[in-house]
Amino acid sequence: MKWCRWYWASLIGGLAVAAGLTGGLVSFSHVSAQTPTVSIGSLSLGAGQEGTVSLRALDVGEPGLGAWTIDVVYEPKIASATDCQAEHGGICNEAYRNNTVRVNGIDVYGLTGDVALATLDFSCKVAGETELSVVLTVLADSTPGGPQPIDAVALDGSVTCAAEPEPTATPTAGPKPSPTPTEQKLPGDVNCDDEVGSVDAALVLQYDAGLAGDLDCAKNGDLNDDGDINAIDAAIILQEVAGLL
Repeated sequence: MKWCRWYWASLIGGLAVAAGLTGGLVSFSHVSAQTPTVSIGSLSLGAGQEGTVSLRALDVGEPGLGAWTIDVVYEPKIASATDCQAEHGGICNEAYRNNTVRVNGIDVYGLTGDVALATLDFSCKVAGETELSVVLTVLADSTPGGPQPIDAVALDGSVTCAAEPEPTATPTAGPKPSPTPTEQKLPGDVNCDDEVGSVDAALVLQYDAGLAGDLDCAKNGDLNDDGDINAIDAAIILQEVAGLL
């Protein structure tokens, strides 16, 4: 009889431990869920040296990244942005402002998982350190007709300059020009050719990146009526061209 009581007590105890472990595994799985993140790398440079960092979007879920405008802000007294190459057909302007690199782009079908968005080159001007602050100006998914904001975490990087190099010129650029009001003809037709096509989407991206002046038909560019002309509008134009709307 004592043996039977010991056997059942041991069995019940073992089941309780197993249940506790199972509960712990479920809880751990829930805690380890990933949050979308946009991050940039860091550099340590010497005098006269130049290095490259990557701008990436990580853990992007469905329906995927459809439109993005991301600014990387730094201290121009410490370092300067010398070049910028965008991925996935995007646009990158290392001289958007004298302290800002702008990266923007669109993808009609959405980018998921871990995605490289651009590579940025920096060179040192004086000894010191500057943050590379990631500013998520626009980050939206690829929902047809109405891209939705993606709630993401921005992870900053830095450039550390070990010594002072010879003075170099810093690229400068004026502020983005304001759209010139024009008579509305056709939503999405920003070049006033009475057609809506991929050229219009490209012009919107160039305008948003500060690489183009005023749009000929600027009032046609704000397709989601939010008061801005940016990558989301370019995404909607391409969705319409692709027959998704």
